[in-house]
Amino acid sequence: MNMNLPISKPRADRPDGRLFLTEENLDRGTLTLLAAARRVDLVLRQAAPDADLSQTELSILTEIARNPGLDVSELRRRLGGTTPTIARLLTGVEKKGWVSRPK
Repeated sequence: MNMNLPISKPRADRPDGRLFLTEENLDRGTLTLLAAARRVDLVLRQAAPDADLSQTELSILTEIARNPGLDVSELRRRLGGTTPTIARLLTGVEKKGWVSRPK
C-alpha cells in the first residue's frame, strides 16, 4: 500500500500557505488508518490471545503504566472521549484484573 498521499500545493488565494488534502486523499487516508487499526488489533490478539483487551482498553492500560495515579478526568483529557466512557472502560479492565482502584 502506498503511504505517500499527494497533497495540494499552497494556493495563491491562501496567503497563509496552508496545504489541503483532496476528498480522495482523505478517503484513502481514512482507509489506511482503518487498515492499520485492524492490524494492531490482530497483533494484539496474537500476542495475548487470553488478554481479552480492546485497542481502547490497551490504550488506557498503556497510559496508566506510563503515568501511574492518573484519575478519570486526566485519562479523558489524554485519550479523548467522555468521562463516563473512560470510567466504563476502567471498570471493564478492573473486572478483567488488569488494574485496581485505590480504596
